[in-house]
Amino acid sequence: MAWCRVITFSLLFFQPGLVQPNTDVVERIVHRAFHTLSGIDTLIFWDVTEATIVNTLPYPRIVFDRTVAFKQLLRENCLVIIELKPTEDQDMHDLITAAFMGAKHHYLAKYVVLLVDDMSVTQTILKLEHYFDYLNIMSYVIVVQFRDKSKLSIMGYMKQKQLVLLNETVDFATIFKVRLTYQPLRTIVTESKPHSFLSKQWKVVGLDIEIAKIVARMIGVELSVRHIDPLKYAMIPTLLMEKKMDMYLTRRGCNTAVALPQIRLHENFNVRVLMPKIQRFNLNLQFLKPYKSEAWYLLLLLVTIAGALNWVFWERVRVNILMVIIFGQHQEASRLTALIILIVQFLKFILLEAYLGQVTSFMIRLRYQENPQTLEQFFASDILLNAPLVMDEMFIHLPIAVSEQLKKKLKLPRLSVVNENGFYEPGFAYLITEYASNAMQKEVSDETFFNRSFFYIMREPLHEFDCCYMFGLWSKFCNKFKECLERLYETGIILKLTDDAWRLPNKALNADLSTVLMFSDVIPVLYLLCYGWVLSLVCFAVEICILKVIRGSVRFKNYFKSLFDRRSTKITWFNET
Repeated sequence: MAWCRVITFSLLFFQPGLVQPNTDVVERIVHRAFHTLSGIDTLIFWDVTEATIVNTLPYPRIVFDRTVAFKQLLRENCLVIIELKPTEDQDMHDLITAAFMGAKHHYLAKYVVLLVDDMSVTQTILKLEHYFDYLNIMSYVIVVQFRDKSKLSIMGYMKQKQLVLLNETVDFATIFKVRLTYQPLRTIVTESKPHSFLSKQWKVVGLDIEIAKIVARMIGVELSVRHIDPLKYAMIPTLLMEKKMDMYLTRRGCNTAVALPQIRLHENFNVRVLMPKIQRFNLNLQFLKPYKSEAWYLLLLLVTIAGALNWVFWERVRVNILMVIIFGQHQEASRLTALIILIVQFLKFILLEAYLGQVTSFMIRLRYQENPQTLEQFFASDILLNAPLVMDEMFIHLPIAVSEQLKKKLKLPRLSVVNENGFYEPGFAYLITEYASNAMQKEVSDETFFNRSFFYIMREPLHEFDCCYMFGLWSKFCNKFKECLERLYETGIILKLTDDAWRLPNKALNADLSTVLMFSDVIPVLYLLCYGWVLSLVCFAVEICILKVIRGSVRFKNYFKSLFDRRSTKITWFNET
């Protein structure tokens, strides 16, 4: 391959359209960059020996020699003219190290690299490509100058270890796009439904995956996705810092403490508290609660009146009430009396049915109490937070006061995950995402991940984060990804993808889920019915006993009366005889 490159450079001398005067080449590149690229406003020279180039360009400039590094000066608005002349004391590695020492945003700038033609120019260009690739510098043009001023310069850029020659124009955006096309976008994701997760077919899917696929097509690069366990999250910043991965594709809360490029999304990331419903009352006494004392007095009075009238009416007139009202049968009972009895009985029935409905509603509502509803109430309660070790990374991003309060509420010992079965244990609080809270509100089966009979979502959210994508150190994909992402927001594509990702399968009836009863919610009502049946049996037994006692006393009285009458008769007969 080395001899091919030598032939390539030798052919340049016979292509007059591709070689140009030294000063004219640099001036045209600078003029075009300042007039066509938005944001370019600073021209930086580093160790450029040709004074004509430095002094003739009419733009704001900063001049360095090879003893001064760029440090924090380099930004996206900079165009850098850098001349690299390796010597015996300083080779290519030493020069680049001296220039870029302490730089953080150097990969955003545009570069014009001036080289001097010599016997090792081919190796110098290859080394330059290697070092610039390590620094993730994508937008640069190489200008090879000849010591013989009569010879014209060579201008081009590197693509897959080949020097692609340019004519009179230099378009840094095109160079960046072409060089980026041949580099795969290596991403890493963790489990975070609906943004990125493993499907039942063991494929990585989700909202962020779909967005990345569209952006990769727009950029023209190949997308690779690697899924890792959330417990291994600590290795992700290391992979990004070492440039073994280009992007952490699962959106997370923005973290300014991490020295890695991040793209802020338009959506926010809410974390909520999943609270247990605590049973705090005696079910055996709750059937007395729905009515106030005045209503109880009225109900007792109406029942007493209805019972008394019913007793009097049926004792005196043993006829059918409806027959009396409709046909006027049996002259001993008037229609008015029968109608009053019927109205009182109807009112008693309505009140009793309304009471049963009130008891049912009351017991369903208070089956489990949805309290507390604020963070202050939660911190003051005795409810413990069951947060596995994997949640420690999120505590770092919370406000200090909230984080300290949560750490005091932690349930010990702590597990690496929620539990082995993946279900939430009743009686403890948990931290969940907003998507999970929406999923909970749409699930109604006792076998679902969340059981609404035992949990509820606290009304006050724990914290709201700004969402970000995180990129590798000196990422060459960050700006392009951000540009494509903004276009997707403007066209509404991300809004459509988000709606599709958050559209949860509704396993419930097409009704208000708050009216759907669980079997456990009906148990108190069954208790009430049992109490009513037992009370009815007791009253029925007492009534039978009273009737039997009355009948027995009447028989006993009649028996003694008959004995007395017989005795009186005998005495009278004896006296008469």
